[in-house]
Amino acid sequence: MDCPNGIEARAVELRTLGRPVTEEEIVLSYSELVQPGGENAWLLAYIKAASVMLVIGDCLFVNGGLRSTGLLRLPAEDCRGGSAKMQPPSCVLPPGSPLELWVFELNSWKERQLRIYENFPTFIPLADGHRRERWRGGQPLMMPQLSGCWVMTDSHLENGNCCPLEADVAAFLATSGVSRVFVGRAPQGDAPYVVRSTEARVTVLCADTSYSDPAADKIVNPCNFRGKAVSMVTIDKEKTVVAGVLADGT
Repeated sequence: MDCPNGIEARAVELRTLGRPVTEEEIVLSYSELVQPGGENAWLLAYIKAASVMLVIGDCLFVNGGLRSTGLLRLPAEDCRGGSAKMQPPSCVLPPGSPLELWVFELNSWKERQLRIYENFPTFIPLADGHRRERWRGGQPLMMPQLSGCWVMTDSHLENGNCCPLEADVAAFLATSGVSRVFVGRAPQGDAPYVVRSTEARVTVLCADTSYSDPAADKIVNPCNFRGKAVSMVTIDKEKTVVAGVLADGT
């Protein structure tokens, strides 16, 4: 994922914490967040507790989006060289497979990748004749677009505009008892966008407003692309309520 001005923003955070600010310290401060067995590995703990996909009642939660090309797709178990030409293929569950199985398989894949990462967190050189590679655990989880975990990287935007669910995806969700889909990752506007598939009666809501105001003041926070905008999405059994403040303060 892109993170414009991420180094500068991390430097501000380290100064606030009273820590040294050098390029080496910035890199170390990031790596220690996912260091197996580390005292400050809260980000690794968060990833271990998170789900690739989660279903609660009629609500489905996923980071990226659900598109036809990623429907029932299971990511590859390995990545080679970070290259699409050398990448082992992903696979697709048989047609008619239930949503519950897909969710289980995706989350089990994530858990396997984390176990491998915890055992091999740093690169290991590999050599086969004249070809040299390097490998470490968990690479498919770190590179989900390459490995085929497209529910992490897809979105419901096309050319910057919201797009409806494809018919086969909407039908699959409706048949599975899902009527609300909550996604993130693809920022658009200063308020969550809502797209409804009227025939299947499935609603998609994306609450990523992280680029609400690219011109916002960055003196304190170099990564402040949000400005005043903030949104709160409240979900209950019967309805979804969105409230908050737009970029202009209203």
